[in-house]
Order: sequence, then C-alpha cells, then structure tokens
Amino acid sequence: MYGAMAFGRVSLLGWLVSCVIGGGWAWAQDDAEDETTLVADIGTAPARFDQVLAKITSVEFVDTPLVEALASLGERHGLQILLDPASVENAGIDAHAPVTLKLDGLRLESVLALVFRPLELDWKIDNDLLLVTAKSEAENLLETKVYPVAELLAAADDRSFDIAVLKQILTNSSYPETWDDAGGPGTVASLGEVLVINAQRQVHAAIAALLADLRRSYGLTSNDAATVSPSLSAVRRALAAHVTFESEQLTLGDLIDAVSKKSAVQVLLDEKAIAEAGHGAESEIPTLQLAGVTLAAALTRFLQPMELTWIVRDEVLCITSRAEADSALVTKVYPTGGLFGSDPGSATQHARLRDVITSTIVPDGWDEMGGPGTISVAPQLLVVSQSRVVHDAIDDLLGKLRATSKLAAGSPGGPANDPVRQVVYRVVGVSSSDLVRAIKVLVEPSSWEQGKNGGRGMILVVRGETAKAAEAPDEKKPEEKKPDDKKPEGTDDKPDDKEKKPDGKEEKPAPKSAANPSPPQPTLLIIRQTDEGHRQIEKLLQELGQSQQGGGISGGGGGFF
Repeated sequence: MYGAMAFGRVSLLGWLVSCVIGGGWAWAQDDAEDETTLVADIGTAPARFDQVLAKITSVEFVDTPLVEALASLGERHGLQILLDPASVENAGIDAHAPVTLKLDGLRLESVLALVFRPLELDWKIDNDLLLVTAKSEAENLLETKVYPVAELLAAADDRSFDIAVLKQILTNSSYPETWDDAGGPGTVASLGEVLVINAQRQVHAAIAALLADLRRSYGLTSNDAATVSPSLSAVRRALAAHVTFESEQLTLGDLIDAVSKKSAVQVLLDEKAIAEAGHGAESEIPTLQLAGVTLAAALTRFLQPMELTWIVRDEVLCITSRAEADSALVTKVYPTGGLFGSDPGSATQHARLRDVITSTIVPDGWDEMGGPGTISVAPQLLVVSQSRVVHDAIDDLLGKLRATSKLAAGSPGGPANDPVRQVVYRVVGVSSSDLVRAIKVLVEPSSWEQGKNGGRGMILVVRGETAKAAEAPDEKKPEEKKPDDKKPEGTDDKPDDKEKKPDGKEEKPAPKSAANPSPPQPTLLIIRQTDEGHRQIEKLLQELGQSQQGGGISGGGGGFF
C-alpha cells in the first residue's frame, strides 16, 4: 500500500457525525425517513485548535471507512469533527470511503491533509468544531485572524520596510489569486502595526509560516513558528544523504518500497496525479545504476523519463507528476548576505538580483510573464514562491554568486592598485562553452585561476535552462550542442532564417539575435576580472554581436550588482 485512498458515491442525506473525546455515542432512528443518524454527547470544550493541530501523531488505517477514521482522530485528540452532509453529498463523495494510510511522527494537521486531499475534502474551524466539507465549498469558508507585526518591522531596521510593504509581500507570496485585488474573497487590513486578515484556512497557514520565517531571518524567536516534526526532519536528511541504487525490472511501487527501506522515511504515491500522467504503481521504471549521488538526485533520474518527480508535502516524500509538482508552490525566504560583498545591498541591487533570477531561471514561470511564481524584496531578503525545481535552481545560482563574491573579496596575489570586480554579462545565441574558451585565450590568458600562474580571474556560466540542470545536481548535464566546425563568419545556421546572405557579409544575423532574445533563453557569464580585463571582454563581445547595453550588470568591492 502506498498511502492511496479509493472512494465511491452514495447518498448522505441526513448523515451527521461528531467526534468528541470522552463523549458518549448514541444511535437515533428516524422512523419516518428510515435513516440512521450518528450523534454525540458533547463533552468538555477541546483544547485550543492550533495547539491540538500541531501535536505529533501516528495513524494506521487499513481500508478503514472515512467516518471511523475521523472518529478515531477526534477521540484521540479531543476534537469535535463534523462532516457537512449536504456539501459532501453534493460533491458525490462517499462518507464510508476506505482509507489506507500508515503515518508516524506527523503533525495532526498534516495527517488530516493526507486523509482529505485524495477525497477532494477540506476543513475549517467553525464555532469550536472542525467542519469537514467538500473542497469546492471550503474555498468560500473564511476565517479572520489578527497578526501583530511591530517587532518584525522594527527588527528589519529599515524605514522603507513598513506595514504596507509587508502586506504586499504577504499577499504576493501566499496564494495571490485568493485576494480581493485579484478577484478572490480574501482581504487584508491594517490597524497601526497589526494586520487583520480574512482568508481561507490554508492561506492563514501560509501567512503564519512566512511570518515565522521572516522573524527567524531577522534574528527573532517566533512563538508562531511551526514545530519541525520528526518526519519532516527525517525527509530532509534522507534527501541529502548519498545512496547507491540499481534498478532492473523494477516497478514504481518497488522503487517506493526500496526508498522507504533504505532511507527510513515515509513515501507516498499520489495515485491520482500519477494516473493522469499515464502511470501507476505497476509501471516499470528505467533501468539505471547510480552510486554516490544524493537521494534527491537519484529519484529525479529515475522519475524524469516518466514525466514524474518528487515533492515534500505535508511532511512526507510524495511521488507525483511533473504537472502537479509545478503547481505545488513553496514559499522560501533567501537571505542575501554575502552577495554584495560586505555591503547589505540596496533596494536597487536587490531588484537587479531579482531580475537576474527571473530572466535566467524558467523565465516564463514568473507572474510578470503569466506564470505562477513570484519574487518579493524585503531588506536583505528575497521572498520567493515557486516550485521545488525552481527553488533548487535558485539555491544553485545564489551559491555560485556568493562563492564568487567571497573569492573576489579574499583573492590572494595581484597588486593592490589593480583590484578585481565582478560583472554579469548576458549573452544570447552563442555556445557558452566556446565563448568561455575564446575569452580565456584572447583576454589576459595568464590571469585565469585555472592557468599556470593561478590568477584571480574566474568565469561561471548560468544557462537559461538552469532549472532543468538543478533537477539532478550530482550529475553533469550534457554539454550544449556545439556549433558547426566553421565560425559564424558570415553564415547563420538557423533553419528558420528565411534570408540566407552570401558568404563574406555575415555579421548581421548574430547582432539581430542578440538584440531580440525572446525565443532563446539568455545565458549569464559571471566574470571576475580586472577593469582592463573587463574592457577587453566587452570589446570582444561587441565584435561578436553581443551588445551589452542594458545586459551587463556590474558591481565592485567584491560584491555583485
């Protein structure tokens, strides 16, 4: 079993269940309607819901009817759980759907999500009840909560970071389509340095988690920070651990069993999304032998040919479709310390960093291009809402930028009056590997760190396909297709170029491509060199038709931008 759940359709007219710890159950028969109703003797008031939902719990359901699973959870945790009969019946959901789920060390809130998601159910807190309803109905069930933020605003130590900016960050990063300015039901108001938010339950959960991350980033302890469960900690450790895998005539179910045994983490199969991708637990996986790679990279390599991938959701490792993973956005806070040398970085520098990320990592996946992803800027932070794959690519890019900045700041050798600085060059339509070789041969050959003299110059390449490369960080990606043996001295090898000009006059197609880079994705060359080296690089790029007007982003003093 892989944590899947099957369900059917029955009439639920008049069906009601409430689960209360210590309460007495009684069966009542309505002779006129000949229908049975389950009622409960309401006992003492339950503990605060937020505390109860944060409790660590374990469950083991094997074909357990949904109503019995809810009763068990309610009795164990002191919750009154009410299933809305009209909503569930209208959605055609079976209240006795069999639940098969074995989980250990998760928060109760995550367990409820894993039980309800396959059934298209959701829930909200309503008058000391946990009301279970159809997901379509729950979208209109709003809760009002108050969030004091004075301490957070003060900790940022930046006058420009006021409550209006914080409101924009929260709404931009937490289900942006659900807010009133986007046509949704959610609203945000402020009273002094207090936010009053009326929104759906899952939106409140996202806001609370983001505020906790912001507080931690600014050095504050947070009472509302979610406790990291033992299960989530184990998943994070397992994904970073190095493993050896051999697959030969294995099915997807076999892979899940092997991962669970090797890593001792809980792995669930998103059967609905997997089925929509044309697969199931019995689907055969590609034959591969992998050694000394992280579990994250191994899973990616096994699943990628099937258009499947993995995500961490509700504190467990979940195997799902690529489409489902792309829609499962995660909000992450990125500190920007070390990216601008010893300087914390101005708002303009942070905006340039944001532009570099959105122009090189899945450019069409950001809100300004009609995609789902968003980036907000806070003092010394970036707040990014994106898919897991894109977050991996951002981590990789920022790591390269930070490493280069540190090397530049502490580079040994070289005269003090000839400092190095970093410049980010944006190029389009050329082979990055060929361009890097040309630069190292033609520009100050002895100045590069790989040369005989161990110079201070360095080049890092960030391709437009960075997000794809990040899916398997432990393995080398295939090199780009090299151009034909001849240099672009007058020939344009694009098959869709309608005008083929005679040999001898052909420098124009390349500049035209560089000036209008919308079809190809740009490549960034992050180059550390002296001012004289950069002057020569810029001249070379201009000769190759790679105009840097508005494309190069420069900085000095060991930092970027």
